[in-house]
Amino acid sequence: TDVHTGLDNTLIMLNHKLKNNNIVVNKEYGEALPEPVILPSSINQVWTNLMDNAIDAMEETEERTLTLRTSVAGKYFVVEVADSGTGIPEDIKDKIFDPFFTTKAVGKGTGLGLENVVRTIKIQHQGLLVVDSKPGCTTFTVSLPLEVGS
Repeated sequence: TDVHTGLDNTLIMLNHKLKNNNIVVNKEYGEALPEPVILPSSINQVWTNLMDNAIDAMEETEERTLTLRTSVAGKYFVVEVADSGTGIPEDIKDKIFDPFFTTKAVGKGTGLGLENVVRTIKIQHQGLLVVDSKPGCTTFTVSLPLEVGS
């Protein structure tokens, strides 16, 4: 299974939302990278959640860029999903992964997306998830082991 294919398929699925919001997509994929061991359907749900949140985060910004970056660091396949949105306020940064926590309008978000991302990355894939956010740039970095049990 190819992570790049999953990322590209997610972009296709979210194409209408990207176009409607005038979002520029930058793909900075590493070349000839080894593949991590993944469960494609659940990992693709991670990409959908992260990109969908990134799109929503850029609703109120003039510059709208979604950047997808892949690389290998040590024993991990690394995927970065970055947006040029407003950033995550310090006072809620610790809560964004909590079940049912959402900043979206009523009816727009369940507050389960990022909680599901954490479960999929950390529990199903024994991976790592780091978020770095400041105004104008939020990056979610997903690190997936290249070998099971590593």
